[in-house]
Amino acid sequence: MNKKLNLQLLNSEIEELILNIISETDFTAFEKTGKNFYISNYERNTRLTINSFTYRIITADKLNKIKERK
Repeated sequence: MNKKLNLQLLNSEIEELILNIISETDFTAFEKTGKNFYISNYERNTRLTINSFTYRIITADKLNKIKERK
């Protein structure tokens, strides 16, 4: 997550950030596609990808980079 979001955080800080992103995000921004959940938080410009079976974080991306790829 540090590399993808260009941050320098400790593991405990990353966990706190993930929990904050999930709790702050409106339920309408949660999307399940295939085996993954996609949680898009527009205030933080971040999208989390979470495995729907294990609930492990797969990756975090900045939303503006996602839009640029499309």
